[in-house]
Amino acid sequence: MKPFTIFKFLGLFFLALSLLVSYLFGIRPKGKAKRCSCKIRGTVIGPSLYSYNDTIRIPLVEYYVNGRRYRVVGPKFKSVVTTNVQTPFNKPKTQYKSNLTSADNLPEHLEIHSRTNSFARVYNSPLMELFPVGTQVDVYYNPKKPKESFVIRYFPPPTFLRILLYSLTFFILVLNIVLWFI
Repeated sequence: MKPFTIFKFLGLFFLALSLLVSYLFGIRPKGKAKRCSCKIRGTVIGPSLYSYNDTIRIPLVEYYVNGRRYRVVGPKFKSVVTTNVQTPFNKPKTQYKSNLTSADNLPEHLEIHSRTNSFARVYNSPLMELFPVGTQVDVYYNPKKPKESFVIRYFPPPTFLRILLYSLTFFILVLNIVLWFI
């Protein structure tokens, strides 16, 4: 096989990969709010492995549809801004100030300012304090595919991410066309 032929096949592989990623993270999530039309109550079972800034744990919610158990992480926010001040003079337990007021009135953009001790610290996630284990929350799910769901409200991926993915896919497509016909 000629070396140039390998580049053509690699180009096709990367084009297919970029189309898949663009679909999964750009096109498909756009209609998620419409597809997830059924509402059910879920229970917070603990913090998830997902976090903002490695300290703000997002609740893990469990819900049942037709006797089958599903889990989803949420609620999520359009954006999250965290600031952290570390000094050896702060208390070991992390102190937070945020714009979280209540579970019924969640902000679109989460802001959290924290103060921690630089030697020893104990994190307590403000989201987990707002949604402790056992709390009932609204979960919206797709009746055709119950695993597709979100907690309380849905925010699509940021527009710049979709534009970046589409641009990357277009660039790889043009590169493939050029390589194919050279």
